[in-house]
Amino acid sequence: MLQALYELRSERLLREARMVAIKSIAMSLIIWIAAGCATATVGSYQAACEKRHSNFSEMVLCLKAAIAEDRRPTNWLDPLDRRQMSSNASVKLYILKAEQLTQQVQRGELTDLEARLALQELYVRLQLYDRFR
Repeated sequence: MLQALYELRSERLLREARMVAIKSIAMSLIIWIAAGCATATVGSYQAACEKRHSNFSEMVLCLKAAIAEDRRPTNWLDPLDRRQMSSNASVKLYILKAEQLTQQVQRGELTDLEARLALQELYVRLQLYDRFR
């Protein structure tokens, strides 16, 4: 009788331990997915602004505002690094190029499409540079 009670208790404890483990894994997965979805990048800002604005100059204004408002640190691995996205050297270069392209479009030297292409090419080059340096 005592042995049967002991086995029932052991099985119950084992089931509870499994449930705790499953809940912990599920919660970790949810947090990981949410963090990934919440992490905005210059590329995601650009895509959102391009959807809202067909005019290149207006898209750049939207992009600059979105980046300026981003208050999260650029280095998630170092909690002491509190630089904002707008202070990142690659982001500064990207924004300066966007402003230069805007001026060229306004002067009629480039079309909106040519400016978008030039900005996207810079974005890709900067991504490769940042990834492999």
